Amino acid sequence: MTQTLRQRPIRTPSHLPFLPDGRLPRISGGQETPDVASALRTLSLRAYHAVKANQNGITPSRRSELAEIRAELRRLESRVHAENLDGLSQYVAALNQKVEAALDR
Repeated sequence: MTQTLRQRPIRTPSHLPFLPDGRLPRISGGQETPDVASALRTLSLRAYHAVKANQNGITPSRRSELAEIRAELRRLESRVHAENLDGLSQYVAALNQKVEAALDR
């Protein structure tokens, strides 16, 4: 006997504010919000790999890479504040602290 699995119905939370046409409203933020998210994703990966590589000792090239990442994080932090993306600002600040700590070693 073959047993088939039933497909679960998709449930949407009823507490979300739907627009009259049934769509969800956009998250607050301007046209640059996807660009900010993409830049944050890219910088997060770069920072992770740079900090991880720094555990074995820092070289002048790694130091310059970390300094470049720190400068880009500061620019990104100002963009996050300009877009009023307060949830991301804490993440960017924490990431910046990790990069600065790696530079101080």
